[in-house]
Amino acid sequence: MKIAVIASHQSIIKEPYLGGLESFTHKIANKYLELGLEVVLFAPKGSKFNGKTSLKDNSNQDNYYYEIFRELASEKFDIIHNNSLSELPIVWAAINNRRMVTTLHTPLYSLLKSSIILYGDYPHLDFVAPSEHMANMWNFLTKKNIKTIYNGIDLRDWKCQRNHSDQIFWYGRVTPHKGTHIAIKVAKEAGLRLKFAGPIGDKDYFDDVIQPLCSKSNADYLGHLNQKEINNELSNSSVSLICPTWDEPFGLSTVESIASGTPVVGFNQGAFPEIVTDGTGIICKRKSIKSLAQNIQNSIILPLKNFTKERSRFCIDKMVANYIGLMEGRVV
Repeated sequence: MKIAVIASHQSIIKEPYLGGLESFTHKIANKYLELGLEVVLFAPKGSKFNGKTSLKDNSNQDNYYYEIFRELASEKFDIIHNNSLSELPIVWAAINNRRMVTTLHTPLYSLLKSSIILYGDYPHLDFVAPSEHMANMWNFLTKKNIKTIYNGIDLRDWKCQRNHSDQIFWYGRVTPHKGTHIAIKVAKEAGLRLKFAGPIGDKDYFDDVIQPLCSKSNADYLGHLNQKEINNELSNSSVSLICPTWDEPFGLSTVESIASGTPVVGFNQGAFPEIVTDGTGIICKRKSIKSLAQNIQNSIILPLKNFTKERSRFCIDKMVANYIGLMEGRVV
C-alpha cells in the first residue's frame, strides 16, 4: 500500500516537536515505513523523515497545499492520510475523488467544519477522532460514524521508571490555553518545586505572566526539550500536571507520563477522563487549582506496577493497526 501523509503547514516535523500534532504525524509516518508500506511525507521545509519526503515552503498556507495537490494529482497513492488542520485537503480529495483518511486533531472551527458539512458523506472520505470526546464533538456534521482511534506512542521511547523526588513536572507549548500559569500556581499551593518545559508559543504571555510567577514561586523553566529529556524529567518527578484551559482533543503528554511511570493529576475535561484510570492518576474538579494541589499527595502513592500494566493501552502498534485496517477497507 502506498500512502501519502500530509503534515500541517504550521510547523516543521522534527524533534524537539512543537506539539502533539507534529509528534503524531512524524511517528505514524515512521511506523508506516517500518511496517514495509511505501510512504511519502508531505511537510514544511526543514522537516526530517526516515523515508521519502516532499518538502514545501509553508510561508503561505494556500501555496503550501497547492504544491502538494499538484504532486498528488500526478502520482498514484492508494490512500492519503491527512493531518492538516486546513479544510483544503478535504475539499481537494472530495472533488478529485481521491481516497483520504483525515484525523481530526482539533475541536470544531468554521472552515474545517464547513468542509465536513459539504463533503463528509462522500464514500471515499473517512474521518478519525483521537478520542470519544472528539468524535462526539464532530459526529453531528456527517451521517457517517466518525471512528475513534486513540493516539499511541512508541513505548521504546518511554522508559517506565520512577526515582523518588519532591519535584513535579509540566510540559507542553507555553501558551495560555495549555495552562502553564496554572501549573506554577498549583505547585506554589502544594508547596512543591515545579520544573516545566516546552516551546514558547506566546512570548508576551511568557514575559508578562510566566516569568513574574516564576520569580515568586519555586519554578524552573528548562527550555524546549526532546523526548528523551522529557522522559528523564518525568522519571525524576513525583507527578505530571495536566491543566489546560481548553478541552484537549487527546493529550499525548498524559499517555507519555503514564508510560514513564509518572502519576498524572489533571482537570476533568477533554479526553483526560478517557485516558486516566484510578491506578495511574487522579481526575480533579475542572478549573480548580486547589483540587489539583490537594490531590498531588494522593497520586504520589500510586504503585509503579499500575503503570507497567496500563502503558500499553495507548501504544503506537495498536493505533497504526487500526489505521491500516480502516485504510485497507478503502483500498480496491
